Amino acid sequence: MKSFVICSLGERIGKTFLCVGVARNLRNVGYFRPIKENIIHVGGRLMEEDARLMKSILGYEIPEDVLSPLDYFSGEFDKEKLLRCFAEAGRGKEVMLVEAPKDFFTGFSAGISAAELARELDAEVILLARDELQDIDRILSYKFFIEKVGAKFRGVILNMVRREDILRLLEGVGVRVLGRIPYESRLSMLRVSEIAEQLDAKVVAGETGMSNMVENVLVGAMSPENAIKYFRRVPRKAVITGGDRSDIQLCALSTPCSCLILTGGRYPAAHVVSTAEDRGVPLLLTELDTFSAAERIENMVARLRPEDIEKIKLAEELIKENVRLEEAFF
Repeated sequence: MKSFVICSLGERIGKTFLCVGVARNLRNVGYFRPIKENIIHVGGRLMEEDARLMKSILGYEIPEDVLSPLDYFSGEFDKEKLLRCFAEAGRGKEVMLVEAPKDFFTGFSAGISAAELARELDAEVILLARDELQDIDRILSYKFFIEKVGAKFRGVILNMVRREDILRLLEGVGVRVLGRIPYESRLSMLRVSEIAEQLDAKVVAGETGMSNMVENVLVGAMSPENAIKYFRRVPRKAVITGGDRSDIQLCALSTPCSCLILTGGRYPAAHVVSTAEDRGVPLLLTELDTFSAAERIENMVARLRPEDIEKIKLAEELIKENVRLEEAFF
């Protein structure tokens, strides 16, 4: 069995996206996430969100707690438990993907940081990074540390690529680039249901549209005449406006709209509710003010879930077309 520890230079770079795409392209792949970080509540149980996703994609029958055994928030760093669960998750698999925590050095005090775990599992490290010039030094320093602790460094995969010169610069300092994945805006889109959860919002109409995707977030704080021109130019949008701004709300509903976010805890007018219901556009009512609601959404991370069929298929295609799978994983 070949094992690979998937690390990144920071958050929001796409480790889970990479694991999903690789798992959909290769046969007999297993998955392991040593430390729980993204805890969700499903069916009365708490579980690691990415472990749930990969269990669904790979058809695992073992519990999520085996795929992701240690609890970061309780400070649980039981190395023996980790190794037992890894062995169970990897039984019969040809390739194992080990998704490291968001911080490269998490678990270092217990000897289970990403690089040390790679050494323990006889795995190779694949580092995921963006194509930013300032990251070249960080990539080299991570490579140095990985090799210093006695682990194997396989190479780098660049994600969200927008420029062409990084490949040449990395290869010039001896770093093997295993793939270059272009930026894809569809992967950063949020579901209306995710936004409602983040804002702790009440759905007052249009519940059938909770799976709508949001690509753009607009604040409606202008006159109706300017708003309608603004809204017509932007597809797949969430519009944030005060609950008392019926004029702006109706303008938004007259254009393609994923949802309306009504701030200040003010319930919308009856005719706005009926229009939204007829068009299947969710009205999300939140006690937050407009600025706070916009800030929370801005800080959200679009996550892959088992029901995100289109995004999962897109991840599969992007990895197949832009990562040298044979060179990276065999």
